[in-house]
Amino acid sequence: MNQQTKQYIREFQEKYDKGKPASKEKKAAAQGDCEQENAIPDQEPSGFSSFREDSLYQEIQAYNAGIYESGQAGFRDAWSYQQSPVSLEGLEDGKYGYLQIPAMDLTLPIYIGASDSNMAKGAVILGQTSIPIGGKNTNSVIAGHRGWKTGDFFLDIETLSPGDWVYLTNPWQTLSYQVESIDIILPDNIDAVKIQEGRDMITLVTCHPYMSAGKYRYLVYCVRNEEGVMENEKSGSSQKQNPDEGSLPGPETGITASDGTVYESSKNAIRQEDMLRKVSALAMILLVGFSFVYTKLRDRKK
Repeated sequence: MNQQTKQYIREFQEKYDKGKPASKEKKAAAQGDCEQENAIPDQEPSGFSSFREDSLYQEIQAYNAGIYESGQAGFRDAWSYQQSPVSLEGLEDGKYGYLQIPAMDLTLPIYIGASDSNMAKGAVILGQTSIPIGGKNTNSVIAGHRGWKTGDFFLDIETLSPGDWVYLTNPWQTLSYQVESIDIILPDNIDAVKIQEGRDMITLVTCHPYMSAGKYRYLVYCVRNEEGVMENEKSGSSQKQNPDEGSLPGPETGITASDGTVYESSKNAIRQEDMLRKVSALAMILLVGFSFVYTKLRDRKK
């Protein structure tokens, strides 16, 4: 977790703690304890505000109901969307919370509105999709870069598989979701990420393949699951689903989408880039070392 993300989480927790006693996790986080910051939080963080009386929460409830009833009219792809989906009153700079994905070893800030500036800082909630507060007939589409100059973001999203946990902390509580399936779609296939009748979901979306300038969209469908999630995750026990092979990421040579199309995996490209960076760094170190030794030897001869 980089320093900017640590600061974001500390400030977010302080803002919504409402002056009540902090949990051990929050106290450790305030002291900069990286291990505690990466720990899975309580489902309802101690001291977070009661949401039934919160005007922002009520506004989001109304917004979620409205887009469901309208059929999400005007919904577009993340990389062409520049509109904040709900009033930002009460949210500083669009900061809505953060994601924690243990299988990816990832903690990422969440912003409302898919602007370029927000996407450079973390994941974003797309306009005309649900704001994640839970509830039936909701699907929050959360987009992030497939690696960016300011961080890895969703670079390693292909490591996720059905049954993995995704935790989303908003100003009122931490919501727990479980990966249900994976898919790859064309950018204009908006129906694939719309609200599904009666379900409580979030959908993670990023570009695919890596460094393709957004040729396709990689989707991770996650369904709300609050029963015994936290203790199972902390103890390391596995409750992964056993879905059909077609919904799982395939071997590194290809990923089979729901329509049967086989897409190239990005794992090899990411691994090769990482290796190139390490080799380049080693070459630079050796070059500096050689230059230092050469200079010393030359000085001795004088």
